[in-house]
Amino acid sequence: MDILSLVVLFITGITVGAATGLIGASGVIIVVPVLSFIFNEPISIAIGTSLLTDVIVSFSVTATYAFKNKVNYRIGIPTIIGAVIGAQLGAYISVIMPQRLLEIIFAIFMLCMGAFFLKSKGKYKEKRAFNFENSFINFIIILIFGFIIGILAGLLGTSGGILYILVYVIVLGMSIKDSIGTSTFVMIIAALSGAIGYIILNHINLFDAFYIGFIAIPSGILFARLAIKSKKETLIIVLGITLIVVGGSMLFH
Repeated sequence: MDILSLVVLFITGITVGAATGLIGASGVIIVVPVLSFIFNEPISIAIGTSLLTDVIVSFSVTATYAFKNKVNYRIGIPTIIGAVIGAQLGAYISVIMPQRLLEIIFAIFMLCMGAFFLKSKGKYKEKRAFNFENSFINFIIILIFGFIIGILAGLLGTSGGILYILVYVIVLGMSIKDSIGTSTFVMIIAALSGAIGYIILNHINLFDAFYIGFIAIPSGILFARLAIKSKKETLIIVLGITLIVVGGSMLFH
């Protein structure tokens, strides 16, 4: 691999770390376009590589948020269970469902959520929509949401970082910082589940995944620390802009 390619992957790693650390975004929104459009990698290999990158960078980002008690394990664990099961079903459905139709629906949803966050500017009320006294019922509800996100993640070939945050903030009433920390915790296992499948199928570029992933580690830690110190309103605006950019790119690519 030539020097220019290594430089592009280096910049990609820094960007992935920043996106994951700052707003808990999956690296798929950055890695897949870079590998598929710049390096002409097949989309399946780009997705597999992105998932393994997510595993690597999410470890460091989660540790940073956990150190500041910004990871909610009681919500994260049932999310993981549902997401892993749902992802397998989503991968199966993706074979028979028109991919472009799904992308359009998902893109419109992202644009709407982005507009909501930008309009609110972080001044919405953090109120849980589902909060039963029975802890088992709460566990099942969170598991179901994780399952639904897992299906979407499996269909789209992502670990679902931003989707978890949307559910945590809007449905479960969590703070944006706790949502980001918990999302990256869930991404470790959710992305690993998907990455293993791509490794078995040999649809992954291990060099790119580890190179981008390890470059992303210090960047992820730095931006996670920045996010923890930032105002809630700032993170919400960044999240809103990211949702609109991702939704727009999916809608018009």
